[in-house]
Amino acid sequence: MDTCLLFVVTLINHLATSSLNWETPIYKATGQRPDISPFIIFHFNELVLYAVDNVWPSASPEKEGFYMGPAEHSGDILTHLILTKDADQVITRSAVRKANDPRNPNLRAMAYTSSEDGEKE
Repeated sequence: MDTCLLFVVTLINHLATSSLNWETPIYKATGQRPDISPFIIFHFNELVLYAVDNVWPSASPEKEGFYMGPAEHSGDILTHLILTKDADQVITRSAVRKANDPRNPNLRAMAYTSSEDGEKE
């Protein structure tokens, strides 16, 4: 499914509407107030940095990707859909941060380049 369409539908389900007496579709369907936290952290298609899997968390390198929205039904409320920049596929991550934040520079980024012997530089 197109991630932009998924983002818009998810956002609409979190917004109150006059046709539902100023309630949200999620509240009308489940009786639970929706959490809008995932929508106030990042913008759709914003450049972000996400932690690479299978590495000790404090030493995890980061890669660039694009924010595609909250990952409903995967992980906790702050698990996000990320379009990877290098592989062009959508993955889920909870360790995500803004890429262009001057107050929080990317000190752990690792360039994945291969040398003559096939090792990471």
